[in-house]
Amino acid sequence: MIVVAPASAGWKTHRAPAFERAVIAVHATDAQAIAARRQLNGAQERLRGVEQRVTTLRQVERAVRASLQTAPAAGIGGAATTLLTVTRERIQVERSRLALQEDIAYSRTLLVKAQQRRAVVLGGLSLQMRQRVLRADRVRQRQARARRAAAREQVLLAPVELTAPAAVGDNGADLARELDGAAAPPAASGSGAIAAAYALTQLGTPYSAAGYSPEQGFDCSGLIYWAFAQAGHDVPRSSWQIWDAGRRIARGAAQPGDIVSFHGQGHVGIYVGDGLYVHSTKAGDVVRVHAIADRNDLDGFVRLG
Repeated sequence: MIVVAPASAGWKTHRAPAFERAVIAVHATDAQAIAARRQLNGAQERLRGVEQRVTTLRQVERAVRASLQTAPAAGIGGAATTLLTVTRERIQVERSRLALQEDIAYSRTLLVKAQQRRAVVLGGLSLQMRQRVLRADRVRQRQARARRAAAREQVLLAPVELTAPAAVGDNGADLARELDGAAAPPAASGSGAIAAAYALTQLGTPYSAAGYSPEQGFDCSGLIYWAFAQAGHDVPRSSWQIWDAGRRIARGAAQPGDIVSFHGQGHVGIYVGDGLYVHSTKAGDVVRVHAIADRNDLDGFVRLG
């Protein structure tokens, strides 16, 4: 995909990293599906415990009601208090059950949507690109399994407090380098990588002062606010607050999803790898991908979360 800037915009033209974008998007939808499945499994497990508790409380409630019929006058007050306590608890637990049932339905919806997003991402690619992206995704999954296996082995062999090793790259650029035989740098952060993928879906959306949605348009911090919200992460609304809320990252350690700041925290974007970032540019322009090297007012990088 070619991102073309008008001559008056003062930006150079760059080719957006289509392969990396697709890999990040597939990774993001996979992460969303995994999170939804974990949430679903957890809610279902809690629901089983709640249903058992409801069954027990109903049995106790029936027993207490039966005891009221045969209790002597002196014992009716105590039995009534017990019945009230048990009934109140049963109602509370049944409300929890209803809430968990809603959580399960919502989690299933999230899972279906994540699967649909993945299908949409892959469906929009050529056969060759799709095969390349899926191959890269399999590499990432093998890396993740190898890291988990290595971590389990370390725990078994040396049951002491371990420092997490540097992760092998999970983002599109890392996988592309591995497929080409090059060494991979550190992995992208979870919510940041998802936010970067969402931000890249908004290429071409018009700039709008104080805008923070696809319908309104975006200003620079509004794009970040919206993208991270889609990833389930709340961030401040202004560029300088975003800078203050993040953890400083060296340029060489920057990963897709990190925030890149310019002009004394006056402008921000989301790093997408290979020296490129996505941002809502300025009044009269749109969301674009540009090179950090084109600017001479870089403040640095921060990582949210």
